[in-house]
Amino acid sequence: MTELELAGFVFGIAGVYFTLKENVWCFPIGIMNVVLSLFLFWEQQLFADAFQQFIYVFLLSYGWYKWVNETDQQNETTIQNISKSVFFKATLISILFSVGLALYLANYTTATYPWIDSFATGFSFLAQWMIARKYLENWLVWIPVNITYCLVYWYKDLPLYVVLFVVYLCLAMYGYSQWKKALQPTKS
Repeated sequence: MTELELAGFVFGIAGVYFTLKENVWCFPIGIMNVVLSLFLFWEQQLFADAFQQFIYVFLLSYGWYKWVNETDQQNETTIQNISKSVFFKATLISILFSVGLALYLANYTTATYPWIDSFATGFSFLAQWMIARKYLENWLVWIPVNITYCLVYWYKDLPLYVVLFVVYLCLAMYGYSQWKKALQPTKS
């Protein structure tokens, strides 16, 4: 365990906690977590994860912008369901991205676990985009992603990140139930 791993762990727990509470602080805290994680994953040759953390800076910034600028009395960003067609298209994009990233990493780098890491990365992007849009189903995407990362970090001997992703897994299940309760019925 390193100081980098410990700091990433602390910011990671705090970021997901604030997401669960629909608190805008989830974004700046999340940005701290991803910057720390980027360096940790680069050291571990988890290049898809490192790339993911870099992109998360932009996704978290996008979510921060959306939550701040669309949250007022007249146009509050509310929890909603994703349509089947949007989910299908976004999933297809995630799969294509994941395959492309895995092929690149497997053929041109010394990446550890390029295929599983790339698919977890692709679907993490999908889930993070869904959070920015406040789609309830983001939590259902996070569940298998978190399980996958628990295994990857176990094999990479990153014990705090295994614990972190077990906590993420539990928070994803809890977050889904909480957001489902808070889901406002759509007006016909």
